[in-house]
Amino acid sequence: MMRKLSTTIIKFAALSLFVGSLFTAQGAKIREEHVIPADKGLSQNAVRKMYERGKRQTYQGKDLDTIGMSVGSIAAGQLYLRGD
Repeated sequence: MMRKLSTTIIKFAALSLFVGSLFTAQGAKIREEHVIPADKGLSQNAVRKMYERGKRQTYQGKDLDTIGMSVGSIAAGQLYLRGD
């Protein structure tokens, strides 16, 4: 009984998220009054710099104590990879 109820709740939540995303997607379509211009006015140099690869950095010793990178996504909790 409890397992069936849990499955029903999960299905309902998934359906709710799907339906909500449809309305969000329809509202996000570009309209005439859309305030973000398609042409951002960026120079070719600025666009090229966005695609350039940065310099590799190496961290050692005490620097590793304060480095962390998130490895989860939405609803994954506080899951991250530490430098040490």
